[in-house]
Amino acid sequence: MFQRFRPRCQRQSTTGDADPDKAVIAETSKLHGNSAYGGTIMDQKKFQSVTYVQGEGKVMVEVNNPQFKNLTTLLQQDEYFEVEKSKEKLDIKLLIQVGYFILQYGKLRMLEFYYDFTDVFVDRSDLQYCEMDTDSAYMALSGPDLASVIRQHMRDTYQRALTGWCRDNVELELVKTTSKTMTASKLLRRAKKLPVKRLAHRPRLVREVKLSSKGITKRRVKAPMTTFRRVLSTQRLGSGTLKGFRARNNVISTYQQSRNGFSYFYCKRRVMADGVSTVPLDLEMCPIPMGIAKSKTPMEVDEPETVMEVELDVNDRYLIHHLETNFESDSE
Repeated sequence: MFQRFRPRCQRQSTTGDADPDKAVIAETSKLHGNSAYGGTIMDQKKFQSVTYVQGEGKVMVEVNNPQFKNLTTLLQQDEYFEVEKSKEKLDIKLLIQVGYFILQYGKLRMLEFYYDFTDVFVDRSDLQYCEMDTDSAYMALSGPDLASVIRQHMRDTYQRALTGWCRDNVELELVKTTSKTMTASKLLRRAKKLPVKRLAHRPRLVREVKLSSKGITKRRVKAPMTTFRRVLSTQRLGSGTLKGFRARNNVISTYQQSRNGFSYFYCKRRVMADGVSTVPLDLEMCPIPMGIAKSKTPMEVDEPETVMEVELDVNDRYLIHHLETNFESDSE
């Protein structure tokens, strides 16, 4: 099934890149490819059933049900209610290993592209990674294209290694930004559509601005680049207006609210003083709480002064005594 499904999605998704009139076919094919493995990692524990009951007596029976979750009054005069309940029985039969390994191998492949390909053939002073996702990487180059910033003594090796990352007779896509001194190279890899060790690309120039505004409708963002630059320069949140429809008390009404959709805070890495470069966070996740006092030199721990004393109860003393007697018997 997958042998027939993958080539079909790959073929139809690239038709929209070559012909803009077939963009609907390409987007639909991409949706099929994403849902094919995305549906395998759904949380079935969140599934619920919705029933409609009439009468106070019947709704009280539903409320006392152990699977009851929420109650909504639809018609108060007629005592008509909507009852949400969790499933009494869940048949968990999704192939979660499929979606899990597709995403994990996609992330691994993007890291391999940076450390085994980009970092080998391009000097770090000529390249700056801007963003990386599971299937894409955005970078700023000091030259007009990737080939122009390849190390001089590795150009022959680069041409031979390129075939292992991109399809034959394909050039990497360049998406020009508003800055005249910067070009971004976008590399797309569809882990669920392309064979391993292959990168996909868009042969036509992408003119639309790709952005992320969590909580705010994108079509209402009039000047996204100006908004993002203002947030980066002022280090203040950017807000926007959100409009829509909401059903409440069996009545549909419009609403408008102001929400923060452009955040400067970045919690995954530490941003340097230039506001662009990032380094890993200086922390280490430890599952066991350490009872060590603070000192001027964190790397040097003086055990007699820093180890905290813990009060022992009767069970702890018995266990210690039991262990000591066992050690004594073994030594004898």
